[in-house]
Amino acid sequence: PQAHTNPYPVLEPAKTVGLLILDDVAAAKPTVWTQERLYELIDERYTEQRPLLITADVPPKKLDQWVGPRVASRLTEICSVQVLDGPDHRAAVAR
Repeated sequence: PQAHTNPYPVLEPAKTVGLLILDDVAAAKPTVWTQERLYELIDERYTEQRPLLITADVPPKKLDQWVGPRVASRLTEICSVQVLDGPDHRAAVAR
């Protein structure tokens, strides 16, 4: 019999690293594939109680539109939300 291999080996280090930082998770166009991989990654870290830091430029109530309802639900359960608001420094520099 053929051994089962992980089709996404690049995710394995992200599952086990001491602190995982996912920056700007709402930047990419959401797809079923990215939502499934995010859930796989976040669920593993949740199960193993590993720390996770996530940034996004969308309000927490709209995050599910980007990461999917399963991921958003899990994040609501395990994360403490800190909203950082203020002027957009990139826009100020462009002026």
